[in-house]
Parts: sequence; structure tokens; C-alpha cells
Amino acid sequence: MCGASVACPNTCAGDTQCVGTAYCEGSTCVAKKDSGAACNGPSQCKVGHCDNGLCCASGNCCSTPAACPASFRSAAICIDPSVSTTCQGARKDATCIDFMCGSQAVDDDSACSGAVRACGRYKDVTCGSAASQPVAACASSCASPSECSTGNTCAGGACVPTIAETFRGVWGFADNDVWVVGEQGHVMHWNGLQWTVSLSQPNYQLYGVWGVSSSDLWVVGYDSLGLTALTLHWDGAHWAVKANSASAGDKMYGVSGTSSSDVWVVGGGGCCGLLHHWTGASFGTPVSFGRGPIHSVVTISPADAWAAGENGGSVFRLTGTTWALAPQVPGGEFHAIWASSDGDVTALSGQAVDHWEGNSWTESPLSTYGTFNGLFGLSPSNLVAAGNAGVVLTSSYPGSWGSTQSPTSQNLYGVWARGGSSVNLVWIVGHGVVLHRESSVGLVDMTPPGVVPF
Repeated sequence: MCGASVACPNTCAGDTQCVGTAYCEGSTCVAKKDSGAACNGPSQCKVGHCDNGLCCASGNCCSTPAACPASFRSAAICIDPSVSTTCQGARKDATCIDFMCGSQAVDDDSACSGAVRACGRYKDVTCGSAASQPVAACASSCASPSECSTGNTCAGGACVPTIAETFRGVWGFADNDVWVVGEQGHVMHWNGLQWTVSLSQPNYQLYGVWGVSSSDLWVVGYDSLGLTALTLHWDGAHWAVKANSASAGDKMYGVSGTSSSDVWVVGGGGCCGLLHHWTGASFGTPVSFGRGPIHSVVTISPADAWAAGENGGSVFRLTGTTWALAPQVPGGEFHAIWASSDGDVTALSGQAVDHWEGNSWTESPLSTYGTFNGLFGLSPSNLVAAGNAGVVLTSSYPGSWGSTQSPTSQNLYGVWARGGSSVNLVWIVGHGVVLHRESSVGLVDMTPPGVVPF
């Protein structure tokens, strides 16, 4: 202690000669410095710590975040770059608080650039390069096909699997029990509320369908893998291939019958038309005509049926147990045939219908309307024909045809109708489309969700 009897020194040679709140600078004791002040050592700082030429409580001292070492920073990372990414990321930035270096996490989504959130049937979400992005979430509805992923399309506000198909045949048993078949191997069923896929075989080309009931249904076509004619039967639970004796390369185009034990399947190859008869257990030996493939068949009774096909208007008639050429119709090939009796048979070629009234054929040109492929009816005055470019014709009496408004411009191929005194329930199928008319309501598009033209 210095005082009255001891003189206090006014110089110093080291910090120990200064009080605890001071340090020796030169030869003078000066007050220790606050945090943030420049320093040459810890003794100059009130907190007893000097780093990077500054006083601070501990660690690395700083005046700004930029003065902190690189270890206090890190580049942006994507928190979850997997297929479930949310496009959210973060980086580590340096901080300078109370003149001490530290780190803090900062939202930075830029590292997620290019990451993809998989959304199933909906379009995937691809993260951008912006530092701030919304949380990625998959859509749950759509307004257009562009909002769906590859292989899916928008139908009814939802993304559904795309089914590329050209429907060729249609048959039904009631308003809520309708079956359609197509060239890309699909059999689809309408139950009154929704469509379901009953069969999907890409190597099958399906052209015709007919049945006794929804548990006794026949479908015919071609197996492009086995290169064989195809006859399928549905028993209400399973599809089964029913063997026939067609030659390699033959195709089956039409099917009709009167019961589970009386079914005719028609088709053929380049040289010959074939008629196969199912008698309940198997197909017998086919009836063959050397006049090209047969496209369509209609049965009136077990002993009375008609068929039509290629080569100069070939029409065939079953009388009893024997098929024979019927009086021929000059012209091209027939696409469809329909009959209610021996005196009421209508055959459809591309641009005409020919009506048999028991003794001769009467032709009605349809070329004014276009080219036609499908035909069905209930009586001579209740027929429906469907053709290219979405054209649909109806008849009010034999030989008189008029067009009806159609919601599609796609080619149409198959027709099935049911009704009483008039055709009041109609289903028409074609190139990626299914149409329906009920009572006085016009044709409406009833295409199964996801189906597009093949």
C-alpha cells in the first residue's frame, strides 16, 4: 500500500505492478478493455480472453460474422433429397454475437435443385434452385392430363392409368351390365356405377363379344403371341381359353348364339372363312368357305343363323345343321349383319346397307353419310349403324336412315342396343371411346376413365 508515508509508483514494468482492473502498457497502468476492443493479449481484456486481436469472453473473437473462421459456415444441403423430398434445405451461417463467433441454421432450399418428389399417378414435383421454396406436396386432383405423370391421364378430376385402346365390340344384358372389348386386349365391364377392367392381355386382339348372361360370356379375337385364333369364355369368375381348330394366322371376328350350348364363332384367314360351333363341351370341325374371312354372325334360332364377310358380298345362311352360301349381294365386303327373322336380315358394308325380305336384297346407299362399321337393331325399323368420324345413323323404317348427334369424331366400330318398341338403350364403341344413349337422352360420352385412342 502506498500512502502518506510511502510514495505510490507512477510507472510500471509489468502487469503485476498494476491493480487487477488495469494492465501495464509501456510504463503506465491503464484500464483493461471491454469486449470488442483491440488487444494484444488476454491481460488487456476485462474478460481475460483475447483472440484475433479482439477481446471477447471466449472462443474466436470477431467484429463481424465475416471475420469468423470457415468452420462456422457450411454450404446449403437438401434435408431430404430422396423421392419423398419436400424441397426444403438449410445452410450454416457464421454469427458474431457479443464479439464471439458462433453458427446458426438458415433456411436455404437451393441445394434441393433438381431433386424430385415422386407423386405416383400425379406429375412429380421437381425442386427449383431458389433459396426459398414452398414445401413440395403431391397433387390430389387434376384439371388436365398435363398434371398427371407419364402413363396416366386426367379423368373426373383425378389422375388415372392411361389405357390406350380401340374398342371393337360391345354386348350387354341390362343398363348396369355392359361389356366392351378392344384390340389392345382389354375387356371392361360397366356395372351401372363404374367401369372395371376384367381382362388385360396386351398380346390379345379382341374383336367380338356375345353372351347368355354376365356369367356366360364369349369373346373372340387373335393371340398375336401364339399367332392363333382366340376364343375366350367368362364364367362369372374366371377367363378361360377355349381351344378351336383354326389354322395358324386365323383370326376370329364375330360371335353369336342362342344358349350356352349353341354358340357360333366366325373368322378365318387370307383364303377362307370359318364358322366354329360350340355345342356345350367343345368346338366341332369348322365349316369352311373359300371366300375370305367372315366378319359377323347373327343367330335367330339353333337351326337358323346368318353370317357375312369378304369377297363380293359373301353372305352365308344356316338352315337346320347346314351352312350354305345365301343369294349374294353385289359389291364389297360386309362388316356386320343383323337379323330378326328369315324375312328380316340386314347386312352392312362400308357405305351401304342391304336388306333381305325373304326373296331378294334391297340396297340403301349410305355414302352420303360416310363409311360404316357396326350395326345392331331390334326390328326392320329400329336399327343403329356406327361409322367413321363418329357418325351414327338410325332407321325409322326399312331403307330410311338419318344421322343423330354424336359427341365424338373418332371412328366407331361396335353397336349393341336394347329396347321395346324403339331402340331406347344404345351402346356404341370405337377408337378410344364408348358412347351411350338412354331413352330420349342423346348420345353421351361414357368412355372409361383413362382410356385414350390407341
